[in-house]
Amino acid sequence: MRTILGTSLLVRSTDGWSHLDPGTLQPRPLPDADGLRRLVVDATASDAARYGEIASITRLEGDPLSATIETMRGVHIDLDWSSLSMSQSGRDTRLIDGLYRAHYLQWTGVRSVDRVLGAFGLVCLFALAILGFRLAFRGSSV
Repeated sequence: MRTILGTSLLVRSTDGWSHLDPGTLQPRPLPDADGLRRLVVDATASDAARYGEIASITRLEGDPLSATIETMRGVHIDLDWSSLSMSQSGRDTRLIDGLYRAHYLQWTGVRSVDRVLGAFGLVCLFALAILGFRLAFRGSSV
């Protein structure tokens, strides 16, 4: 077993996850930039070419146990230190999210405007379908 930042103890209680030092049972603080860099490099080592090198590490001001890491290839990695979990998003995730919003008519973010645009789109779709049927089944006069 290989340790990157030492031994960790993850505890789940009614308050959520806690990342503790096994020796003292005190909460472990978010590591410094070097420690975060080692952790992310190890976590992404299986597909290092996809992620590229780390471009920046940002500690979140409102949450002392979270950080955001951005790679040279445009991948954003969110680290939750209390549960020692990472989530990522890249160009592919943003494309999928965009397709999802378009599919569920979430174009503007304003629900009433999106509904009007959706209704207008359906009217246009039906009009095109009717015109297509008329053109397809119209008897040729030539």
